Amino acid sequence: MKKLSILFALFISISVATVQAQTKKHQTKHKKSSSIASAQTEKKTHKSKHKKSVSTDVAEVPVETKVSQPKPSTYASAVTVQTETKTVPTPVQEVADDQDKSLVKDYLSQIMGVALSTTSNVKLFQFVYDWIGTPYRFGGNTKKGIDCSAFTKELYSKVFNLDIQRNSRDIFSMVNPVKKDELKEGDLVFFKIHSRSISHVGIYLGNNKFAHASNKGVAINNLDDDYYSRYFYRGGRLLDSFKKELEIQSKDSK
Repeated sequence: MKKLSILFALFISISVATVQAQTKKHQTKHKKSSSIASAQTEKKTHKSKHKKSVSTDVAEVPVETKVSQPKPSTYASAVTVQTETKTVPTPVQEVADDQDKSLVKDYLSQIMGVALSTTSNVKLFQFVYDWIGTPYRFGGNTKKGIDCSAFTKELYSKVFNLDIQRNSRDIFSMVNPVKKDELKEGDLVFFKIHSRSISHVGIYLGNNKFAHASNKGVAINNLDDDYYSRYFYRGGRLLDSFKKELEIQSKDSK
């Protein structure tokens, strides 16, 4: 009986110990799970806080505001460019202009048979070229028909801005006589064709060539041609006194 009591007490103590051990084990597991859950919760909270702080930082970063500047109109830009171009020509433009003039001179030289120098008056040759082929008409002064003195007068007006006389004899009274071998570009040449007085006038171009309104129309001929060499009278260069007077009259008329 005593042994049974001892065994029963031992059993009870073992059972209690077992229960306590299991309880501790369960508590330990519960604590671990709680710790894990707490850690996960803290981690999530930390992440959430981090996200909030990041988003807040981004939101607080100042964003540059682009202010759109008004664009100048195309017309204003074009006017500005044109103004700058006119007032301050660039070396490239000057070179281009020189090249254009050179090409024009080469072209006129070929079609007119006159060698244009670097100092040649392109305006003079352009005028003559525009009138070549115009029919002759005594007393006429348009492209429908023109005579020699009217052609000379028109040329001096448009090219040299000088208003000379209308008649070939009157024009001769305004010049200083020049020998044939001393003629320069723009000088006048006078002829006595079937007459004792001056009856024809033309404009010297160089290389013995001159432009005039012949009975076949406006043309370029050579002073050394038999016909014109026979009737050539004298060359003439407009007197400085007449030039100044005509220039003053031209300014006054404007």
